[in-house]
Amino acid sequence: MGSITKRGDKYRAQIKKDGRRETATFTTKTAAVAWCLARETVPVEDWAGNSPDKTFGDALERYRDEVAITKKGERWEVIRINRLLGDPICQVRLVDLKAPHFSKWRDARLKQVSPATVRREWNQLSSICNYARKEWHWMDHNPMSDLKRPPEPVARDRIITQDEIERLCAALAYNPDFKPVLLRARVGAAMLLALETGMRAGELCALRWEDVRLDERWLKVTDGKTRAAMRKTPLTTEAVRILTQMEPGEGSVFDMTPRQLDSNFRQGKTRAGIPVEDNLHFHDTRHNAITRLSKHLSVLELARAIGHADVKQLMTYYNPDVKDLAAALP
Repeated sequence: MGSITKRGDKYRAQIKKDGRRETATFTTKTAAVAWCLARETVPVEDWAGNSPDKTFGDALERYRDEVAITKKGERWEVIRINRLLGDPICQVRLVDLKAPHFSKWRDARLKQVSPATVRREWNQLSSICNYARKEWHWMDHNPMSDLKRPPEPVARDRIITQDEIERLCAALAYNPDFKPVLLRARVGAAMLLALETGMRAGELCALRWEDVRLDERWLKVTDGKTRAAMRKTPLTTEAVRILTQMEPGEGSVFDMTPRQLDSNFRQGKTRAGIPVEDNLHFHDTRHNAITRLSKHLSVLELARAIGHADVKQLMTYYNPDVKDLAAALP
């Protein structure tokens, strides 16, 4: 029989015959086992992966339904795939799919959205091509590997000013003298903790009290973006104050989802009178935190505290004021 692997709350079934593989994902192990037993009776030449009529759209849909749902970033992967399904490239048969199809798609998208957005979509499409080639044997080559990626955008250097922080706290109804009860007030507290620790939005929303050690001034990030992001983060005095204000207990610290945090932060920017063109993101709190913490921690210590496997990544977020640099010179 084929193999069954649990991934999160899903079960990935895989069968292999004559050097070919076929996979599918199910919500129960029973369904996965039943699929393996049924597919093993089907001649290998009749497996789905051998159909010459499969289109790139078919590959996107299968990846969405079987692979994306097992990933941490499922929501955004599914959203991007569903949008891409309306593109003409999805009508092209895989046997006819060549590099020029993707270069045409790339050039058209660059006229519609930013290079950063195109790069994210590019990475996802290339991953799907590789998956279709290695796992499903639907393709014998990834045509995107022959093309030049869209240019990498200039790294953001946005720092949230103290005035903006104060206006956002007021707009989010955050009061340092009372426990944040309202959802928007908890978003304000999460923003302030992010400014102190450099934690990402998803990490803040996943933070649980059992991972917080206020007496020892550190917390454990168990839901980081990458393996390196799973870490223990030291806490400043202000970070301890914010967490203490939340009144330690059990379960989730902030009791919110990333979507709720994002929505309330956007509303807070509007109420605070911060224009859309100012291009302020919640993730900019990471720039503030890394720039400030760099004054107290060594490069290696900072990379470990922030969750970067490569210290060069710190340069993306290190944005000191040139006046401060000048003041530090003799």
